Amino acid sequence: DIVGVIAGFRLLGIEQISAGPFPAGTGFVMSDHGRIPGIAPATAQIYATANAPIRSATQWGPKGETVTPSGASLVTSIAGFDQIEISVSKIGYGAGSRDPEDYPNALGLWIGETKTGANLPADGLLAGGLSLLETNIDDIEAGALDVWMTPIQMKKNRPGVLLSVLVKEGDADQSAMVILRETSTLGVRRRAVERYTADREIVEVETSLGTARVKIKRVDGDVAGITPEYEDCRTLAIENGLTLAEVMRRVGDEARTRL
Repeated sequence: DIVGVIAGFRLLGIEQISAGPFPAGTGFVMSDHGRIPGIAPATAQIYATANAPIRSATQWGPKGETVTPSGASLVTSIAGFDQIEISVSKIGYGAGSRDPEDYPNALGLWIGETKTGANLPADGLLAGGLSLLETNIDDIEAGALDVWMTPIQMKKNRPGVLLSVLVKEGDADQSAMVILRETSTLGVRRRAVERYTADREIVEVETSLGTARVKIKRVDGDVAGITPEYEDCRTLAIENGLTLAEVMRRVGDEARTRL
């Protein structure tokens, strides 16, 4: 089964695979090892190791074992679980040997091209798996990727601040607890987001004023910007008796010439 699936994807020229949540099994089933739960212990361990999403069982859903350990290993190894948008070109279905009365025992495969905005390449720029936490504060970083505050007007015309914290999905719970403990808010909103990111690299350059680090931004492999690091420029400004703005300008110009 595993060899056949891999060979099939290769013959179809599939470059990226995205899967939905695994359907949860129910009840018990008989196996070579005796009576086991609908989600076999080996399958459950694969879910936990891969941090895979699972869809809760319903009275209209599949009964018994819905995913085998081999199937779980295969999907978690080659597929991602981020939501994507595609233009569908082909759809295929494969039927299993079991024939339940309540639902079709079939697996669907949709093939198409991923959608990206502004003609941007799909690989390396769009990243999912992030959570945005927001709360309103009107009376006044645990692993945050970005933090910003927006002035807002709340009820009774009170001035307030919207605190937004962008974190990795796995850090959302911890960050929300920090916000609840350290601020006066009574609730934090959470929603999944995606963002486009450029590749970045920090390098040291020798300038006429001394050594300074600069951040290089690349988009699709091309250099799109070079920014001097603030702390290094601040140190050089003090050592050379120049303004910070002058040092940042000269370091940036010399870095662009050298790089």
